[in-house]
Amino acid sequence: HSRVEFTVVADSDPARAYLGEGAAFVSDWRLAIARDDVDAVVICLPPALHADAAIAAFAAGKHVYIEKPLALTLEDARRVEAAWRASGKIGVIGFNFRFHPRFREIAKAIAGARLLSGQAVFTSAARTLPGWKATRATGGGALRELGVHHADLIPVITGEPIAGVFAHECDDGLTATVDWRLASGAVVQGAYAISSGDSENSFSLMTDRGHIRADMNDPTAAAMRTPPGRFARLRRLQRDLSAFAPAALAHQPGANPSFKLSLDAFLLAAESGGIGACADIAAGVRSMELVFAAEESAAQCRPAAV
Repeated sequence: HSRVEFTVVADSDPARAYLGEGAAFVSDWRLAIARDDVDAVVICLPPALHADAAIAAFAAGKHVYIEKPLALTLEDARRVEAAWRASGKIGVIGFNFRFHPRFREIAKAIAGARLLSGQAVFTSAARTLPGWKATRATGGGALRELGVHHADLIPVITGEPIAGVFAHECDDGLTATVDWRLASGAVVQGAYAISSGDSENSFSLMTDRGHIRADMNDPTAAAMRTPPGRFARLRRLQRDLSAFAPAALAHQPGANPSFKLSLDAFLLAAESGGIGACADIAAGVRSMELVFAAEESAAQCRPAAV
């Protein structure tokens, strides 16, 4: 963003001072928030610190972009929401996939259609996990790390709120499935796995106008099947989806434009005072309510209304 000055980086590891690109470096996030020359902060601390840092930033009169999960408990998430509302500042949760071109185009393609059923998959590639991502207690696990994105994204894509969940978990929560039941009764079946061996973030949606599928990481996976001679808009979308990114870049992290688009949208919101398409703090709380309901559903082996 051309009108933004990168002022300060806070990290407990001095070796990461280079991230500041000439900005000041401090070892405590509190020192960064206290600065008068800071108007907005991006919080990407371990989840256990999210709530305290966000509440302090709102109290200091800063605009806040906070990575998910918003907090470790619903009580803390609601404390953040109360601080945000009291501040009058822009508060955004890092649901960057709202801004991915593939998912935005899918939402446009099915607008006005009746969703019949859907499948959603989000898996992360095999790697050594940071300690906090390995356990639910510290904000990790498949539902809090991956499923929470779809808890936010499914209503955005379909235009329907989620009204119920039915979930199952295994591998100590590193693998999970969720039936996300929408208000219309249609179900999007979600599958989530941490460090599963490959990376996928995909939707396959069946509507009364046809079937659309796209994987954020694989431009060759986009496919549309519609009745011959009908729904030219969907056929054009199929062509457009296939051109979003070269196949050689499909599994490179830098090929995902949604992180930059999401941060750009936050900066625009902070500048204009309007939230735009960003997910506000209330959306972050709602996503946590859905994920916690899914965890409870899995523990009790029964559906849960939300």
